[in-house]
Amino acid sequence: MPDATFLATYGDTIRLQDLTAGRKAVLIFLATTCTPCADLAAEWREVFPDYGSTYELIGVSSEPAAVVERFASKWGIQFPIILDSKGRFGREYRIEASPTMLGIDESGLIAFAEIGYEKDGAETIQNLLGRF
Repeated sequence: MPDATFLATYGDTIRLQDLTAGRKAVLIFLATTCTPCADLAAEWREVFPDYGSTYELIGVSSEPAAVVERFASKWGIQFPIILDSKGRFGREYRIEASPTMLGIDESGLIAFAEIGYEKDGAETIQNLLGRF
């Protein structure tokens, strides 16, 4: 994973290496106008407390901060969302659709990539986490 610092929601800055050093991470590339993205975020919100000590969950959006913050508030999202306004991060990982989830292992390598989301609950998320 690249060592980069990004602006995040609510004026925070995130240095990816600080969040993920020695930990597994799931990156969710999302768009606020994407219904499956909202469904996925809601599923993660319910499942993640069981995994939060093992995995770091990070959203990524190319939209303006105010738009992303409204989306996060509406859907009760409490994980950080990186504001990739220039699409740099999305291009680096060749993201072409939302939602896309990437599992990043402790050494910073991609362990899985999942494009799209079919709403079938926590089972899908648990299967993804089981991949690494």
